[in-house]
Amino acid sequence: MWATFLSWDLQVLHLINKVWTHPVLDGVMAVVSSFALFKIPLAIGVVALLIWGGFRERVFLVLMIFCVLLGDTAIDGGLKKMVQRPRPHEYLEQVRIVDLNEVQWSKPHDHPGGKSFPSGHAFNNVAIALVATVLYGRWAWLLWPWAMLVSYSRVYTGSHHPSDVLASWILSLIYTWIVLLVAEWCWQRWGARVFPKLHARHPQLIFQKKPIS
Repeated sequence: MWATFLSWDLQVLHLINKVWTHPVLDGVMAVVSSFALFKIPLAIGVVALLIWGGFRERVFLVLMIFCVLLGDTAIDGGLKKMVQRPRPHEYLEQVRIVDLNEVQWSKPHDHPGGKSFPSGHAFNNVAIALVATVLYGRWAWLLWPWAMLVSYSRVYTGSHHPSDVLASWILSLIYTWIVLLVAEWCWQRWGARVFPKLHARHPQLIFQKKPIS
């Protein structure tokens, strides 16, 4: 069964990375997959929410930052060291390596790395989408297609196997949901003592029947 799964994994990788391609898609996927291009816009967005946002926006920022730090540093980093799965372009021949400057064809490395599983890009974008959806409802649904696009781009560019991305989605949904439950529990248990006035105005931190004003 494991052999069948690996075969399926490589077949889907082949389709996304080599067959379902186009020069325009190469450029789009390279941009979507490059976190460096979004650092400044994200920083501006965080500062804007801190300055002009209300209680809900600050809750969103705190939870988003915590989930990203937890996912990136602890879970993603820990699993990468534990699993040590090479990226497709590190051990397979003729995988398209798509980046901002060019498209190259891979050659197996003598000493491939082990950072393919899981996908930090998928971790972070799924976590942000889930936090936003719980806090903002339907207005946050646009983040899910973006998370899917980013995840797809990681396979398209030869950086991850399809199974890496799929497992990352499942793990991210689980740990982010746990973070949300724990945050709500902490607010209910200690919020009134630490922030009495704020807690009186917002008795529920996340799971509210009415939107936070």
